[in-house]
Amino acid sequence: MALRNARTLTRRGQELFDETVSEYTKHLRSVAKSIEEQILAYTEFPLQEDSEYMKRSIEQTFKDYTILSEKFILYLKETRSKESESELAAHMVVSRVVQKKVEMFIKHDYEQNYSNFEEDENKGPLSVETEQPCIATDKLPGVKQEQASNLTGGSRDSSHLGKVMAKYEASKTKAKYAEMSAKLIKEKAQIEEEEAIAATRSARKKKELDISLNLITIQQEAAEAEAELDALMEEMSIRSNQSLREEKLRRTCNFLNSQGDTGFSPIPSPVMVPNRKNSMPHWEEGDLHAPAEIKMAASTPRNVDPPTNHQSVPHNSDHNNNTPCVGTELTKFLVKKELLLSRLSAFNDKPENYLMWKGSFSIIMKDLSVTPMEELDLLVKYLGPESRQQAMRLRASHPTDPVKGLARIWERLDERYGSPELVEAILKEKIARFPRITVKDPKKIYELSDLAAEVESVKENPKYKTLLAYYDSSCGVNTFVYKLPGFLQSKWTDRALKYKVEHEVLYPPFVVFTKFLKEMSIRMNDPSFAFDKSPSSYENREKTTTGRGHVITNKTKLSPQKLSKCPLHETDAHSLSNCRIFKNKTMEEKKSFIRQHGLCFRCCDGRHSARECQEHVLCKECNSDRHCDAMHEQGQKRVNQN
Repeated sequence: MALRNARTLTRRGQELFDETVSEYTKHLRSVAKSIEEQILAYTEFPLQEDSEYMKRSIEQTFKDYTILSEKFILYLKETRSKESESELAAHMVVSRVVQKKVEMFIKHDYEQNYSNFEEDENKGPLSVETEQPCIATDKLPGVKQEQASNLTGGSRDSSHLGKVMAKYEASKTKAKYAEMSAKLIKEKAQIEEEEAIAATRSARKKKELDISLNLITIQQEAAEAEAELDALMEEMSIRSNQSLREEKLRRTCNFLNSQGDTGFSPIPSPVMVPNRKNSMPHWEEGDLHAPAEIKMAASTPRNVDPPTNHQSVPHNSDHNNNTPCVGTELTKFLVKKELLLSRLSAFNDKPENYLMWKGSFSIIMKDLSVTPMEELDLLVKYLGPESRQQAMRLRASHPTDPVKGLARIWERLDERYGSPELVEAILKEKIARFPRITVKDPKKIYELSDLAAEVESVKENPKYKTLLAYYDSSCGVNTFVYKLPGFLQSKWTDRALKYKVEHEVLYPPFVVFTKFLKEMSIRMNDPSFAFDKSPSSYENREKTTTGRGHVITNKTKLSPQKLSKCPLHETDAHSLSNCRIFKNKTMEEKKSFIRQHGLCFRCCDGRHSARECQEHVLCKECNSDRHCDAMHEQGQKRVNQN
């Protein structure tokens, strides 16, 4: 029978329930096993003197089993779950089997005692060997007096005992299968519970996914609306700024025109004060476009009689002379303001450009004399995408204190893009990526000089001075010297040695090397010293004759072109004839490579044929002058130079 209002146990409740059921089952099985052992012992030895004690022991054990069984049944009913229902059904089957065993034992024992009593009446006094103990039927539970009186002696033979034992074995087998059935029922209930839990989890996961999808859709709509609003606000801001700028310019022009036409008016207003030198117009406080040198010029009323309708106002000579000057100064300021704003550039979030951008931005802000709030607005506007996000967060954390917010933003930018370690790594990377300079490309010395000047400028900053101090030693300077041609390296060696002797120092400072690079860049790129080393076309003039007459022709002898670097590795460190990788190739690969690059088969370093080769070649393997070491083929005989 299914329980009403069955509840689902929690994980902890299930564990506690399993422990309690296991404990009850263990005790019940132990008591039932004790009952079976006592019944079996009494059945095998019924004539023992302590049979009465054994029967009372069986009755007491069964009573204990009944009490424990009732407690277990009460606990299962109070639990009110599917698991307790299945356990209750299984226990009831086992309990009925045990009760049936005890009832059959009591019934068989009374029948046996009654049969023995009748035999005693018929045969007389029994001998000691045939005497059996008897148990009063009125003292055993579950057996009535009427049942004992109806027992007959003819049906109490050995065949009846066999039937009882057969029933006992059948009940045992039935109890065993009932226990197995109860175990299967429990496993089935557990599987059903797991399936229900899995279904619940799956449904919950689907619900969470649906909620997440709805949330993403809402966030997408909000982001699109925010983007549209930002675009609209930016467009409105641009239009408003443009109209405000045009309105200010129009008012200024009207003011200047009115001052030039009507002269000075004594009414207090933000205009020029007459009879004062270097007078300036009035600018409102906090105006972004006002220069630093322009201050508030508040005009004060003078004790001057106002002009009447019949009197003309005399023009003050000083005022008339200052009016063009004021217009010129105002025009210069407007032009300067436009130029300063046009110089502002956006930061691209690259650390190598941060110091340059910060210096330019700080100078422009100083020239404009902006307030902290205005500088904060311009800073956020001209930052890159990543840095702007950080600045917006820091600005939001200080909504009422622009000075602190501005300081926090600059501090974050310095940490993120201007830290000494990051600047040092960027400078090292620039130096490492700079190519080596050859004699044919002297303009590269300018670029190397500019890079050295950048290092010197950064090194002068106290923030980076300690970290970049190694540039004042040979370790730092040699990274630049390595990029120079060989003759300039020799010149620097002479210059550095002379400086060390004169000043008695370990090594010249970096500023000396920067000055040296500047001098060499000017010297190597001065057109006054660009000598033409090509021979004159008339020096190698030869006269050739033909059969018909004399013809004068100009023949220029071209020296064979020689490569300055290895074409296999694209490096100036060695030539192809000295390249070890090329020497290890097979002869077919060597010939194919030389033919592909148009090189000489004799010296391997010139773009000419072997017949025109004028290089002094001598193979170290065979002393031959027809090929170099790289073109030596195994098996060639050694040439005797004697």
